[in-house]
Amino acid sequence: MMIRDQQSLRTRREVISRVLDGEVVLLDLEGSRYYGLNEVGSEAWQLLERGTTLAALIEALLSEFDVEEATLRADLDALLQDLLERGLVELAD
Repeated sequence: MMIRDQQSLRTRREVISRVLDGEVVLLDLEGSRYYGLNEVGSEAWQLLERGTTLAALIEALLSEFDVEEATLRADLDALLQDLLERGLVELAD
């Protein structure tokens, strides 16, 4: 599924997150599974917890990390697709 720049995304209530050693660890209460996110994924998750659009997420991450926009978009698309498929985030619109 292609996520539009103005598409709103948010974390699901059934997912608990904690920061451990600078990285976010997720617990899916429905599936009783743990997930770990790297530094960029952790920053993205913290923004998703507040609810954000894809465009705002990209803008925030570009200001935090030294990465080309095309690379960030590709990596973020892969991360968001994975989080959506696992039921950890949802589209808010």
